[in-house]
Amino acid sequence: MKTKHVIITLFLSFVCSVSHAQLHREGDITLNAGIGLGSMSYGGVSFNAFGEYAFSDQFSAGLAIGHSSYSENFGFVGFGDLYRFNATYFGPRASYHFAEAVGLDEDKFDLYGGAFLGYTVYSVSVGGERLGSVSGLGLGTNAFAYSLFGGIRYGINENFSAFGELGIGANILQLGASYRF
Repeated sequence: MKTKHVIITLFLSFVCSVSHAQLHREGDITLNAGIGLGSMSYGGVSFNAFGEYAFSDQFSAGLAIGHSSYSENFGFVGFGDLYRFNATYFGPRASYHFAEAVGLDEDKFDLYGGAFLGYTVYSVSVGGERLGSVSGLGLGTNAFAYSLFGGIRYGINENFSAFGELGIGANILQLGASYRF
């Protein structure tokens, strides 16, 4: 009877260790969608999506795209009252994952930091008319974009997770959801 309990305990220990589902592991592909708040460069609320491939348990990289729009009413512009500013950015993004290094439960948490370096396409319209050049407003028509960020991902189940990021550049705060393949 005692031998039977030992065998069952060893079997369950083996099954539990094999089913260990680390939230970020080599070979994973993760798709993310989020809403950014407090943009330092673009204004308004941004909608963002990015995909990452985990080259190792600590390093991932991929592509990001986002769009931000901001409107303001000014009665003195001349073309009308509505000023609309749009910015769309895209480019590569890389992250270093260090949940293991700080002792977090890797099955539930993924702590990471990283950088984005890309390109932003700006457009401005006043009263519904698109302006050809926005350089007079102190804005370039297009520019390089950057962001430094730190984030944490919480695993809801093996594939879905929620994330939050704090950063400088594109967004001060970004909240969203992730799906891991």
